[in-house]
Amino acid sequence: MDEAVPDQEHNSMCTVDLKINDSTVRVLSFISLDGGRYLVPLPRKVMIDRKPVYCWERNSLDFKVGKIIGRYYRYTSIEETARFLGVEILP
Repeated sequence: MDEAVPDQEHNSMCTVDLKINDSTVRVLSFISLDGGRYLVPLPRKVMIDRKPVYCWERNSLDFKVGKIIGRYYRYTSIEETARFLGVEILP
């Protein structure tokens, strides 16, 4: 995934707090890539045949929130961005 974005020195993790009436009910991990041009949920890393595979689960809360608040720079959707970044979207 890291090879897809040119500005690898300016990537950072951040959290997104989901709140109801000023009370945090869930904290989600997101990652800002390419100097802030992309903001996507932190993908899960699994090993397949000794190779890392990064993935998002389509029905997860992280993925659904990412569709709403994500930044995709040159792309119009999280799905297009996933293809560019090499992230698998699981059903």
